[in-house]
Amino acid sequence: MYADERREHIYSYIKSHKRATVRQLSDYLSVTEATVRSDLRRLESENKLTRTHGGAKVTENISSKLNFSYRLTQKHTEKYKISKHALKKIKPQQCIMIDASSTTYELAKLLADTTMELTIITNGLENAVLLKENPHLTVLVVGGFVSEDSNAITGNIDSQILEMYHIDYFFLSANGLTLQNGLTDFFITRSAIKETNGTRK
Repeated sequence: MYADERREHIYSYIKSHKRATVRQLSDYLSVTEATVRSDLRRLESENKLTRTHGGAKVTENISSKLNFSYRLTQKHTEKYKISKHALKKIKPQQCIMIDASSTTYELAKLLADTTMELTIITNGLENAVLLKENPHLTVLVVGGFVSEDSNAITGNIDSQILEMYHIDYFFLSANGLTLQNGLTDFFITRSAIKETNGTRK
């Protein structure tokens, strides 16, 4: 593993866990503690984290990078390509669900111009505002709390809406993917909608 890849893994781990010790990171990456300390110094110099006694923690500016407006500016080309591929899966008269991520917002932008008759369920306020202008689309918004960082509706969603419709495709993104835990998210409230639909039969 190259040094920049290793530091990216360290950065992602600390973002996800909020803090980590040198020993934890050493075990996680199977490298020496001296290597971890060197990487932490480099990441701190880039203002990506704050070193602590025996480890490191997230800095305040990291949370701002989770903001929806910021994420819209990141990896736009990749998100557009993913959304173009997803669009090819959708057929007229289907019911689809899209979450409130910056990646699926690119899909919503493509769907805003579609001539297909579709029913779209979303927990994304930005998605709903964009899609409601298309007369070919029936747009439903699930209930819950509005998240300030992502303009998403989160928490205990209205499961009755999900029971009323057969969802052909659910397009979502996640902050992590592991073999043990599957898709994961930084915030438990945002995970609720994904878990609710993901466990339906």
